[in-house]
Amino acid sequence: MSFGVSIGDFLKLYETGMTVYKKCRDSPGEYKTLTNEARALTNVLQDLADKVEQGTIPESKRPQLLDVYEGTVEVLRELDATLTRYASLDTKSKRAWDRLTWDSDRSKNLRGKLTSTVGILNGFWNSLIHDNQLIIIEALGRLEKDYAGGHREESRASVERLASSSARRGATISDEHVDSMDDDDEEDEAWPQIIRDLEDVGVSKQDALEYRDFIIDWFVRAVNDGRLMEKPVEEAESPGVDSFTRDLQLALPSVGAASNLQRMPSWETPSFPPKVTIARKPVGASPRTATQQSSHQSSPFIEHSSSSRTSPLVGATSPRPSTDSLYTPPERVPSREWDQLPVPLQHPQLGSQSSLNAPSGPNTFPESGSSADPPPATLYQVPSIVFPETQSSSTPILSAHGGAYSQPPTIVHQVAVPSVSPPPPQSSAQPPLAPPPAYDQLQSPSSTDSNLLWTAQLIVTAWNDCDYVTAGKHLEDQLAAVQRGESIMMQHQIAQPTMRLLMHLIGVSASFSGNFLKAKSYFEAIIRGPYTSGGNLDDGDIAAARWLGDTCLHLNEPDNAGLAWAMALDGYLVRYGITRHITRRVLDECGILDYRLKGLTNLANSFSRFNFDSSNILKTTSHVDKARLVSFALNRIQEVRGNPGPTNSSYASTLNRACRPRLDWKLREGFLIQPLISQSSWPLQYDPFFSPYDAIALLGRISANTIFLDGSGQQSFDFDAIASVGLSGSKSLDYVTRRNPQWLVTSILNGLKAYGIEAKEKGHMIFCRISQVRSNYAFFEGIGILVKKLPFRSVYGIKVTEVLHSTRGMWKGPAFGSMMDFNKDSSGFLDIVKSILEMAEDEEKLKEAGIAVSELAEGTALYSSVPVKTGEKISYG
Repeated sequence: MSFGVSIGDFLKLYETGMTVYKKCRDSPGEYKTLTNEARALTNVLQDLADKVEQGTIPESKRPQLLDVYEGTVEVLRELDATLTRYASLDTKSKRAWDRLTWDSDRSKNLRGKLTSTVGILNGFWNSLIHDNQLIIIEALGRLEKDYAGGHREESRASVERLASSSARRGATISDEHVDSMDDDDEEDEAWPQIIRDLEDVGVSKQDALEYRDFIIDWFVRAVNDGRLMEKPVEEAESPGVDSFTRDLQLALPSVGAASNLQRMPSWETPSFPPKVTIARKPVGASPRTATQQSSHQSSPFIEHSSSSRTSPLVGATSPRPSTDSLYTPPERVPSREWDQLPVPLQHPQLGSQSSLNAPSGPNTFPESGSSADPPPATLYQVPSIVFPETQSSSTPILSAHGGAYSQPPTIVHQVAVPSVSPPPPQSSAQPPLAPPPAYDQLQSPSSTDSNLLWTAQLIVTAWNDCDYVTAGKHLEDQLAAVQRGESIMMQHQIAQPTMRLLMHLIGVSASFSGNFLKAKSYFEAIIRGPYTSGGNLDDGDIAAARWLGDTCLHLNEPDNAGLAWAMALDGYLVRYGITRHITRRVLDECGILDYRLKGLTNLANSFSRFNFDSSNILKTTSHVDKARLVSFALNRIQEVRGNPGPTNSSYASTLNRACRPRLDWKLREGFLIQPLISQSSWPLQYDPFFSPYDAIALLGRISANTIFLDGSGQQSFDFDAIASVGLSGSKSLDYVTRRNPQWLVTSILNGLKAYGIEAKEKGHMIFCRISQVRSNYAFFEGIGILVKKLPFRSVYGIKVTEVLHSTRGMWKGPAFGSMMDFNKDSSGFLDIVKSILEMAEDEEKLKEAGIAVSELAEGTALYSSVPVKTGEKISYG
């Protein structure tokens, strides 16, 4: 597994869960009540461990698996550390522990964590077992065993026809004379039989039609890898024989097989020949259909077949006929049929020219005595027909019952015939062949990086599924392939995608997935406008400038955001003028940025007053051009909006929460395989999910007097401004304590710092900025924590607000609608705050009882992750 969690990690996690369950079961104290929850967690971990060990989890599910893995590790680590500490005490100390630390709320919290983790794991398990792609992959694996075992004879012709037509259709890119219409008809004729086979193993016809391309690609690769080749009787029936191991079966015949074998000729008794050519299922001069092949099978042990080992997606080379069989290995020859053959004649030289012709060429297998033997799983232990090595491949194959043989074929026993293609002829030693990878695990450079069309399809699939991490990796592979000079043929011309467009899409995928530093570097590298190369700004430059400004706001860089948006504004004014709606929108966003954060004003002052560039982007642009650009943007804002200042209330009233226009975010394959036809068709010219107002307001609230992770920053909480609530309002509070407000605020800030959550004190509220992921889109949220005074002596409480600001929202409603949904639920963050205060209360109780907190927390994390409720994926901290 290549996504950060190995098979051993998940098996270790299951063992840890079993250990925690046994500790809960054997615990004499309060933790015994957690046995049922721990057992349920162990059961679902065992199910997931089996799936991970089998390697059948699709690529699209692996990021979710990593998320549930990390959350489960934290919960088990916390509970295991507590149980270990509890088990190390003697009986008397345990009773004292129970009296001092027993808290029904704390016990409920532990049970809630376990229950929530089990719910998350069960939800992932249910989504996994009902995933159509996983069901189809497992069904195809069962079909593979049936084909290899010879149980679906009626389907072999359809599979051969499907693979050959797909391979020939893939060759049309470089071989225009091939008739693709006939290939489509042949594929349509073979498809109903494939559907019937899939229905036999539990796949509905509707799902098969939906994943038709996926299934056809799987069959083509399985045929090319030799996984559908029928295995011999010995390999299918004798793997469990106790008297012979697999190594002995390579050297000795199976029990009872000698009665069907002919005695070896006398000239073959001393040793095997130095080099022989094993011909299996020779290929004729032209490809044949399944009906034509059956008419030419005149021998029980010589078959004709046409196949292609060229992937249907590779357009650089045309399909080549192969000399090995798709399905049927060399068969055992019965003695009654063998008696009909002519008597072998003595020949002084075994490898000399004879009249028996068979195709020979580069597909020549290594000699049986070489040191690099193929693996046991790919060998056939049956008699084979040995032909001389130097025979021509152009001579037609004669019938085994005819009289044209001057020298009959030589019968060689126990010849190991590999079931896959041999290495290049120049290599003398062949290493053991690894088993072919599963279809959903094909990530090798030969299958993705070197094929522009195949990689483009992977990009579109991942992008439209909102898997932007995977899409970004495939985009980088596509960009590297273009830089190496790879191309495809389209309409009789060599075509390559535009590298700037690929870089733009890499930056977009990095921004959506939360890697804003990477996105910033890519967007900055795309811009090649008048201030970097002397040309005019095109749509690619303007789009990169807008995305760069959005990314800089996520990175707390208002000056950089102002410079990037000013460049986009200049480009729109030159191309479209001030009357266009998109120009006015960018102008409004620049005005909001300067009014709230002084992004443009501070940058202009750094140029004019201090002769210094406060930005750190577009370093190849001269300072004079930057200063002119910022000054031009400020002048346009003043002309349209008046003087933007704190006293201008009319301008401030126009700053509303207007969202950007809805934009099609899905990707098309044409952008990834050929040059951009028109600059106006540049995809994703701006972030349709981004909310400039919320991003600017959130940065304005968190930028001043910020409490950083190292604890620096000025404390500015106004304890005198704490508001009081009545008895009726106390029910709405989320947490109540008898401790003083200074302890309450300090505990919250320390806990938030331990979680890595940025916080700022302002008035009687603690404002927090939280990194979030929702529907695979990364963004920031702003949530407040209000401190309240109850009408009792020394009783205070807190109230966690709903989400106040969100830098990204999700579109809802029809495609033509303009309603954006901003998540307001802050229950997950509330759980974190409550766990922080509960932990702080426990520490205070232990201090009052004389127990050192350092002894209790030895070997454990002070603040552990709180599991998020099941449902939509939202991450905190």
